Amino acid sequence: MASRVIGYNHEQVVELSLRDFVSGHPAGYNYWVDIWDNAAEELALLEKPLGLHHLAIEDAAHGGHRPKVEDFGKQNLFVIVNALVVDDERTKKSQVSLFVLKDVVVTVRRPE
Repeated sequence: MASRVIGYNHEQVVELSLRDFVSGHPAGYNYWVDIWDNAAEELALLEKPLGLHHLAIEDAAHGGHRPKVEDFGKQNLFVIVNALVVDDERTKKSQVSLFVLKDVVVTVRRPE
């Protein structure tokens, strides 16, 4: 899986696997779930536990979308299609999607 989960509070920073996060992450932390490359499998794991909308997951998992903001109640999805990423001294376009929840931010980064 191409993902990373970081939890933090005023006292410490912890790193969890995505499966550990989904199966029951410790309370009292804010979490950043960072997913890149092939995101479909990882996003499917997060859909029910985080209450992510299936249409938002589909947009995040597949590239080629225009910038947009959609409000699905508990979270917002932001898609930025022209983010620039420097990789091995080359500049590439990348789509970045963000799910913003109360104590969790999920970023999905896809190369174009």
